[in-house]
Amino acid sequence: MQLAQRLDLTAFRRDPLHVIVRVVGVNLSGVPVTYGVGLYPDADPAFRLLSLGASVGVGADGIRLVRIDQTPGGQPVTIYEIIASKGLLANFPIAGEIGDDITFSHELQVGALPMPFGFAAVETTLFFGTLTIKGSVND
Repeated sequence: MQLAQRLDLTAFRRDPLHVIVRVVGVNLSGVPVTYGVGLYPDADPAFRLLSLGASVGVGADGIRLVRIDQTPGGQPVTIYEIIASKGLLANFPIAGEIGDDITFSHELQVGALPMPFGFAAVETTLFFGTLTIKGSVND
């Protein structure tokens, strides 16, 4: 079962990346989660610019499980918060001239996705796409 959705994001180089993700239909509490940004899809891990794992601290770098809600119909809704501090984004490479936008690939993956009716729990990508880093006049 593939859940992956394309999600293209834009962030400023000197602002934190802050993404809220709602996954409807599955309770992902206790499931390992990773977020990565690379120069391009399928790049060697040595070319990964950012790798974030689970976090429990409010406002800390990483992926935090905020809560599990329910839809009116009773389906679970897992809510994640992804934060990469402005210090992490400031270290991304600069393309061309100072101030030019630069685009990378990113994705959010969960491991051991709980499956109904006795099927195998499998790792899956929840979203993928581009992450464009824009120049910033902020400090």
